[in-house]
Amino acid sequence: MTLALPFLDAAGNSLTAVATFLARPLEATDDLSGSAELLGMRVEELSAWARQQTPWAPAALKQVGDLVLDHVRMSQRVRNLQQEASSLSINLASTYEEISLLYRLTQNLKLSKSDEDLARIALEWMTEVVPAAGLAIQLVPLAGAGKSLSHAGRTQPVLLSSGQCPIDNAQFAELVAHLGPNPRRHPVVVNRPISELPEWPCPQIRELIVVALAEGENVFGWLAAMNHVEGAEFGTVEASLLNSVATILGIHGGNIELYRQQSELLAGIVRALTSAIDAKDPYTCGHSDRVARVAVRLAEELGCDAKTLNTLYLAGLLHDIGKIGVNDAVLHKAGELSAEEYAHIKQHVNIGHHILNDLAKLEDVLPVVLHHHESWDGAGYPQQLASQRIPLPARIVAVADAFDAMSSDRPYRRGMPDQQVEEILRAGAGQQWDPDVVAAFFRVRDDIRRLCRKDAEGNEKEVSS
Repeated sequence: MTLALPFLDAAGNSLTAVATFLARPLEATDDLSGSAELLGMRVEELSAWARQQTPWAPAALKQVGDLVLDHVRMSQRVRNLQQEASSLSINLASTYEEISLLYRLTQNLKLSKSDEDLARIALEWMTEVVPAAGLAIQLVPLAGAGKSLSHAGRTQPVLLSSGQCPIDNAQFAELVAHLGPNPRRHPVVVNRPISELPEWPCPQIRELIVVALAEGENVFGWLAAMNHVEGAEFGTVEASLLNSVATILGIHGGNIELYRQQSELLAGIVRALTSAIDAKDPYTCGHSDRVARVAVRLAEELGCDAKTLNTLYLAGLLHDIGKIGVNDAVLHKAGELSAEEYAHIKQHVNIGHHILNDLAKLEDVLPVVLHHHESWDGAGYPQQLASQRIPLPARIVAVADAFDAMSSDRPYRRGMPDQQVEEILRAGAGQQWDPDVVAAFFRVRDDIRRLCRKDAEGNEKEVSS
């Protein structure tokens, strides 16, 4: 077989590479005279060559040919890209400081805890490369802020500045309003003589660049450079740099806002579920919230990290969600439960786990919902786990739950006095409850009682209103 591969060389010339291959193994009866004449070879030379070759199937040979052509094209593409990169590097050399600043900002996207943190970093670094006497960022309030369980949003404008910023928060907002809708679309550059006109609202600002911190249609704030250090005009170079920085800050603000909205959605789900629990069992109204607060205080005393504290708060709110599936007659029974009724009410941990199982955001809460009735000695339910096999958050909620249950009024009894509650907790340490968690309770019991009293006072005010 003869394979011909057409291609273009680096100069764009059309070439063809040709080679001959063996189609099948050589047999003793094969007559090679015709092939030898076609290839311009002697029969002996062709026979010796053929015996050294590996036969190729036509389809496989064509596939290899296609791969070779792809390789040639890719090699040419790589050479072209290398030439483009070489040309581009010359242009980038003149904007090295800008690229360095933007790179450092992107590296801090993971480290920054909030848009305010990243804005402060940006202002600090921009002072090194922007020839402005003052730099400022105004972050605007977020719609619907303050409803999240764990991620509070901004409710008031925040002005951050570096260098000589001649205006305050209100004046900054007035300046942006004077510029109209233009900064939302592209950077606005103001130099003399515009800044010397009578209607200019800030005569102390002679040169100005303002650009929006935006992501899509959402504006999270404004970035401004004020007064050129040499009294010169601001131009496209400075405007381009501020626009790039504002784009990064805007995207970061958008990500934070998205996280906040997701957190608010989760908060709404949790509030709806806890309201359903309270509606199901009026005697335990407020119980879930108190358990959540007590569990967090115990976890703080035990040195748990912020993530665990947040998990415990949510777990405390939702630990009894499974009681939605418990029969009302059993749940509200004033007398002692029968064995069958007790077995039924014990199912609330499995029901609660099933209810929350499909909420990915609550996956860390699931072990607490399922195991907060396990016992340190292994006599609890539903899986009879013992000691360290019980997840720590479940052990903490178990103590918080027991404390509030004993302290609160129930259909079948009045709340126990403090001394009796403490005696029961001491007696159950190392048997029903984790002794370390019980010890933490006694170290912070005054704080816990203050939390519960404050909650009770709040409930009384809510009822009276």
